[in-house]
Amino acid sequence: MQKSARSGKVLYGRLAAGFAAAASTAVGTVVVIGLSLVARATSGMSGLWWMFGVLTSSFAVLGGIAAVGAFLTGFVRAGYVADPAAPARWSAMTALFIAFATPAALYIVTGPWLTNGLMVAVSTLLCSAAGALIFLLVWPLLLRAGAVSSIDV
Repeated sequence: MQKSARSGKVLYGRLAAGFAAAASTAVGTVVVIGLSLVARATSGMSGLWWMFGVLTSSFAVLGGIAAVGAFLTGFVRAGYVADPAAPARWSAMTALFIAFATPAALYIVTGPWLTNGLMVAVSTLLCSAAGALIFLLVWPLLLRAGAVSSIDV
């Protein structure tokens, strides 16, 4: 690995960032599944809210895929040199990647041959976006608490 020209740069722990991203996405998926169960119990037999309630098992499967994608995203993004004075900027960029990388990849894979590929991507986006918001709240707290190890580059 090359030495950085600036002396204040660090490399965040890859596994810590990956596990934080995956755990955040898993918790976000549980929240989306809970909302889906509420929608199932309170909706009629038509409409968008009813459709959201019907997709409970799909959210569970796609949320698992999103958690794996979030782990890979956090693992890869932690390898980029980040400014320790501005961890919020790194966290925000990582949260954007967590929210959009897996749904975009799933749409690219399923869109051409699956008629409901867009619904798969949107369902994954709901789980990933909830996980990204949780990651955005949790990661700076882990940095401040010293729970995440970093190495100087």
